[in-house]
Amino acid sequence: IFDIIFEDLSQHASDDIAAGRRSASKIWIDNTINKQVQEECLIHEIIEMINLDFELKMEHRDITTISTAIYQVLSENNLCFGKEIVENKYKCDYKHE
Repeated sequence: IFDIIFEDLSQHASDDIAAGRRSASKIWIDNTINKQVQEECLIHEIIEMINLDFELKMEHRDITTISTAIYQVLSENNLCFGKEIVENKYKCDYKHE
């Protein structure tokens, strides 16, 4: 189980931290960047965690490709996670620009 934390990561800025970072059980997403980048980053970091936890040995470019493809399918079909998926019959109430 991962905790997902949305906060300003600018105070932690370094070359290896862009829009998100992770530890063994937490994913941090920078809440000061636009929503689309936050969502893309979250999917990417989830796949990174799965890759590490299950020792899949995926290359970073493969993780990036998979996370980009998943994000594209979700956003183009206006799908999302969480409460909205139940209340809105699998559709979010917002559209991406």
